[in-house]
Amino acid sequence: MSELAILDTLETGALTATNVEVQIEDKGGFSQQLGMAGRIGSGFLQNYRVLLDPTAGRMILKPGAQAGQPPLRSTSGLLVAAEPDRLRILHVMRGSPAAQRGWKSGDTICMVDGVPVPSDYAGSAYAGWSVGETGRIVAFDMCDGSRRALTLRHFY
Repeated sequence: MSELAILDTLETGALTATNVEVQIEDKGGFSQQLGMAGRIGSGFLQNYRVLLDPTAGRMILKPGAQAGQPPLRSTSGLLVAAEPDRLRILHVMRGSPAAQRGWKSGDTICMVDGVPVPSDYAGSAYAGWSVGETGRIVAFDMCDGSRRALTLRHFY
């Protein structure tokens, strides 16, 4: 089991980072199973220039232009993979609007707000619905012919 949170500040070495998204795991979680003390997420690392010095056994983080900005935050709770003409649900985040509405991994979406999933979905502005404004209602046409709606909100 794990929880998501956004830390106001995170101190690591001489660096004080702000607005850091973290995943907190129970004992025996994914990191511990791999023999690691923990993980620094890609959302955090995207905002820093990383220099690894394996000889000295250290990592140096230099803040980039976006460091300290609030992280891009899911308001849907759906992690999707773009496939030709559809989105496949890979993961439904616990406590999310999607989880509360019964979404399941493996569900497939063919249209979002009446627009078919484009072939360039991953790189398009169209993909921003999953981190949209809270209160927005997104309409989905599922590939099985059913329709669903999801009201976006913060859940962590």
